[in-house]
Amino acid sequence: MRTRTNTRVAFALGALTLSFGQATLAHAQSPAPLVPSETPAPTAPEATAPASVESRPPESAAVQAPPSPAPPTSPVEASPGPSEATEVAPKTGGETEAVQTAGFDKGFFLQSADGANKLQIGGRIQARFTYKALENAPNSAFFHVPRARVALRGHVFSEDASFKLETDFGGGSPSLKDGYVNYRFIDGLEVRAGQQKRPFSRQQINSSGKLQFPDLAITDKAFGAGRDLGVTVHNNFEKSPNFEYALGVYNGVGDKAAFTGGVQVDPMTGEGSVSGGKFSNVPSEISPAVVARVGYNTDDSRGYSEGDFEGGPLRLSVGASGWFDFQDQASGDLITKGELDFSLKAEGFSATGGFYVCSAADKTSCFGGNADALGTHVQLGYLVGDLLEPAVRVGLVGGDGQIDDQREIAVGLNLYPNKHDLKLQTQVGILSDKAADTRDVVAMTQLQLGF
Repeated sequence: MRTRTNTRVAFALGALTLSFGQATLAHAQSPAPLVPSETPAPTAPEATAPASVESRPPESAAVQAPPSPAPPTSPVEASPGPSEATEVAPKTGGETEAVQTAGFDKGFFLQSADGANKLQIGGRIQARFTYKALENAPNSAFFHVPRARVALRGHVFSEDASFKLETDFGGGSPSLKDGYVNYRFIDGLEVRAGQQKRPFSRQQINSSGKLQFPDLAITDKAFGAGRDLGVTVHNNFEKSPNFEYALGVYNGVGDKAAFTGGVQVDPMTGEGSVSGGKFSNVPSEISPAVVARVGYNTDDSRGYSEGDFEGGPLRLSVGASGWFDFQDQASGDLITKGELDFSLKAEGFSATGGFYVCSAADKTSCFGGNADALGTHVQLGYLVGDLLEPAVRVGLVGGDGQIDDQREIAVGLNLYPNKHDLKLQTQVGILSDKAADTRDVVAMTQLQLGF
């Protein structure tokens, strides 16, 4: 009896061993599900199948253990989403990389994950102290903020449709500086519509935040340029492509808003009240100003930023502009202006300058109320260790065949903790006026923060 019982136990153990080995082999060949399925209980083999060494599972199958199922996780842990600042985008080879959708890059920005939409927020504050020693007027000294600007720029729907909106609060009165839409049809053909800079002179096209001196040369005030409302066809010339061009048609009134309307005066008090007036720079009828510009730039010249922060071998930019201003449609009077300019940079050294001419059909609309005018300016600078830059500038302006009715000599010293974005500038200049027989001294120190 005991022998029969032992035999049955042996048969049962052999059957269990065989079933466990088959299950282990099958489990090792297929991944385990997260939820184990129900399997029928193993059946005992026929009594005629003796348990033996050959009936055990193969040794290789017995060694392989089934993979342990991953512990259950919460839905958030199982599929992490993007953070507020990044999106996960596919990368070549099946990898992934983070695409930044908010951050700082030459201004704070927000960007959609596909890059089709982007908003960049920038600004510039210039805090200045000015001292004037004048021969025909009392000396003066004062603090002021010549520029305090907030700019929104970016693109929507695609990088081809871009915009810029810039407002200036300098002087305590808000005013619109730039407000335009720009569309790129193909590389080399773009159209910009709205209020913008006229593409006349290099120094005027330069951003006021990227100058070597706090103020522009005397040629800028004498020959003008500034902003106006109109349309410009161009090839993104501010980025200094090898060949640059711009052609625009504008209202001809500039960007300064003027008051138009009526004033009623109380005969008893002498006080006036405005009725039906408004501030606007939109004329009742266009007096077209046509401005054209062409230029050439060597590689990496960056001709519309003063100072050589890039360093390296010689880089050159040259340009020429023409301005045809129909001031009075009734009389047909025409003011014609032209200029040639250049920018040269090499190993920290920089030189910029321009030569200007003006001719007026009405004989009175050029500098100083003359029929014609000439002007030139040249400025030099040398950047030491990307931190310190001495600079010097000479300017001449004259009318009616003269070129030295006004003369400017200025020296400057710039400290750049963070290039043009954070800089301290000091300028001392002497302005001589031949007609007034004066020689005035103007000194200024300016701290600028831009982004």
